[in-house]
This record gives sequence, structure tokens and C-alpha cells, in this order.
Amino acid sequence: MTSFRSRVVVALGVVSSIVTILVFSTGIQNVKALFAKLPWASSGDSRSTEANRSGTETTTQSMPVGSASIGEPASTVRQVRNLLWEFKHDLNVTSIRWSPSGDLIAISGAGVGSTSIGSSPAPIALLDSRSGEKVDEIYNKFNVEEIDWSPDGRYIVGGSRWSAIVWDSKTGATVQEFPYVNAVDTVDWSPVASKIAGAYFNGPLTVWDFDGRGERKSLGNCRGVHTVAFSHSGEFIAAGTSCNSVEIISVASGEVTRTLPHGGCVTKLSWNPDDTLLATVSDCSYHAVLIWNTLTGGKVKIIAPEKEVFSLCWSPTGKYLALGGYGVRVIKAQNWSEVGGLPAGFQMVMSLAWNPDGSSIAIGRRDQVLSLVRIPWER
Repeated sequence: MTSFRSRVVVALGVVSSIVTILVFSTGIQNVKALFAKLPWASSGDSRSTEANRSGTETTTQSMPVGSASIGEPASTVRQVRNLLWEFKHDLNVTSIRWSPSGDLIAISGAGVGSTSIGSSPAPIALLDSRSGEKVDEIYNKFNVEEIDWSPDGRYIVGGSRWSAIVWDSKTGATVQEFPYVNAVDTVDWSPVASKIAGAYFNGPLTVWDFDGRGERKSLGNCRGVHTVAFSHSGEFIAAGTSCNSVEIISVASGEVTRTLPHGGCVTKLSWNPDDTLLATVSDCSYHAVLIWNTLTGGKVKIIAPEKEVFSLCWSPTGKYLALGGYGVRVIKAQNWSEVGGLPAGFQMVMSLAWNPDGSSIAIGRRDQVLSLVRIPWER
């Protein structure tokens, strides 16, 4: 009797292990479908099976290991597995920027387990956007947490300790260095001019002219800026400040034209393509994304995902807003509904960047991995 019981226990353990492996490798829905086909399952209630066959449910399928799935409900968009490639960086991927042509992706990062600009430095990596292969590196003696391309794709600017540095993207040579009062941990290059904005969370917003003279201006009312972004027109700068607000600043006059109040320091922001909307996240509520009308200063929408949001970016058409947390959620701007998502292995998504034609999105994670995922329904 004891021997028989032992064999039963062992057999049950084996079955349990097989089911667990199937769930993790193929997804729970596929396992359910498999068991529904077994002989002893045919006598049970078949309503759930028939519902699945009819296609009336709109839940997103589980993502098998080694692939990615993102999309709207099945009635409105094709569901595809669309992981193109992954690249392992030396540090956490804190900044991703596509070259204007879309041929290259530049990435930089902070130290493993931290986002400190002073942690062990790693080069800026330049990747072939089609293959994910590293084609070049740009070295700096300090860590570079955020980067951006010049509008013509010839240069890359990065925030370093005590300065913002411009490198030649082809040779890696330092072209110009702009001194600053502290570490520069956020930078942005005007899409239409030779102006570069940079700041530190405990320092002023500064704009430099990349014209050989290096003229410098301090803008804004708050001494402490976490994130900056030029509008696509180049007329304005949005600065996410330590003063619990976003300041929208005229580049021409240097005046603050609007102040958007928040409940905490604003850590990330993104303009939509026509500059009429601004998406923001603050550290008081990583669970809420605020959408602002930049013309009136009014709040358009509060998006409240289930989990934290650490990064965000608009698609090139402005139809979608991607939110990075412990995974990626995609929001349709037409009605602010969530239309799809990507798991990220429960790793923090620190940076996001849609490619110029909107066909794919690059995802930078805290585990040092950059993933490129195709988004076929954005084009």
C-alpha cells in the first residue's frame, strides 16, 4: 500500500511539472485548448470552448517565451508576435534615441542597480536598427545618462559630469563641451535649430548655442529640472521641475508662458507631434499620467494604469502614447483607452523610443536589455 501511494505521489508530481512547463512556454490559453481536446474533456461544459472559437472575447493572448505580442482587441487589429531583436548593454538602458534617418539607434545607461550619473561609465552604443548589431561606440570618462541626436544626424549630445558634451557620431571625437554647475542628467537638442537644452535636478535649465560660440542662457523660474524637451516646432521648451510643475518656456523670449501644476517633481514628459498635447509623470504619483492642452494649460485627461509609469513617448502620428512601467502599455489618443501591452519580464522600463516611421518601438530596461518590437498597426 505504501509503495502504491508513493508511486501515485510521484506520478502526480510529474503531471504537475508538465502542466507548469506548458503554461510558461505556451500560455494558459493554449494549455486550456490542449486539455479541452483530450478525450475525458469532451463530456464537460463546452460553452467556454465555443466562445473562444467564436472570437467574441477581446483579451490579449499570453506572450510565449522569446516572442512579444501587442495589439488592440482582435476585432480591430491583427495580433502578431513581433519581437525583432534584443541587445545586452553594459548598464541599465536609461536613454534611447533614433537617428533622424532611422538607420541607427544610440543608447546610453546608468550603473546597474542605480541611475547615478557618477556610477561606472560605459560607452554610448550605436546599433544598426535593422539587425541590433553594435556598429560603433562613443567613450566618455563619466557616465552618460541621457543623449540626443542633432537634427542632421551628424552629432550626438550627452549629459556628463559638470558639462554637456557634443560628439561627432561618425568618429566619436569630442566636438564641443559646455560647462555646467553640476552633472547634466537631462538633455534635448532642438529639432529645428542648433540649440541644446540641459539641466540637473538641483540646477537651472540651461540652453547652449552649438554655433562655435557656445552662448549660454539660464531659463525658467525653478532651480531644479528633472527632464526637458523642445517642442517639435522648436518654439518652446517643456521643463519638468523640482517645484512640482512643468514650465513651458518660449525659446525666443525666455519667458515662462505657462505653468502646469503637479503634486510632485515631474520626472518625464513628452510632446505629441503637433505640440498641442503634453504627457507628464510626476514622482508623487507614478500611477497617473496627466495629459495637458498646451494651448490653454488645461488638463485633458488623467490616465491611471494599474502599475507605475517611469517612461513615456508619443508615436510619430500622435495616435498612440506608449507608457513604460513594469512592461509597456499602449494608449489610443482618440479615446484614451488601452489597446495593447508588452510584458517586460517584470523589469522596470526606463526608456522608450518610437522609430521615425512608427513601425517599431525600442524598449530600454533596467536589466540592461534593449528590445526592438514591431508595431504594424501604427503606420
